[in-house]
Amino acid sequence: LLICGPVGVSFAGWLADHWYRRGRRAANMRVTLMGTLILVPASALVPLMPTPELALLMLAPSTVGGAMASATGAAALMMIVPNQMRAQTTAAYYFVINIFGLTLGPLLIALVTDQYFGNDADLRYSIAIVSGAAGLAAVGFLVANIRHYRASVIEADGWSKQ
Repeated sequence: LLICGPVGVSFAGWLADHWYRRGRRAANMRVTLMGTLILVPASALVPLMPTPELALLMLAPSTVGGAMASATGAAALMMIVPNQMRAQTTAAYYFVINIFGLTLGPLLIALVTDQYFGNDADLRYSIAIVSGAAGLAAVGFLVANIRHYRASVIEADGWSKQ
């Protein structure tokens, strides 16, 4: 965590800035998508690893991907929100992330374990299923909204020229 998290955040910030300077207005959203595409399979595979060492090894790409998505997700919002609304937008963003991640995530894992597997020993499969399904939904939302996000960034770029 102490190595992979900062690496993911730094790389994501550098890549998003690089792409934005080259004219790719949806750079932050694209890097968020890239981080999510790294995060999802790695996170789904962690609980399925046969040894603790392999599970820890899989946490590296999971941490890098999660850090990339987290850093550029928040930055993406700041690109399209007026200055006077950034604090409220950031608070709402983290509120929604935490409500889904800290309440629905554990609840869904418990429900899948109890209702589908019926055995606490199969918890790792429930974690993999819920992580994978939630990740696929996130990828779908990101892909579906890149075009709209790009248009919003172009509009927001015009605010500074007025």
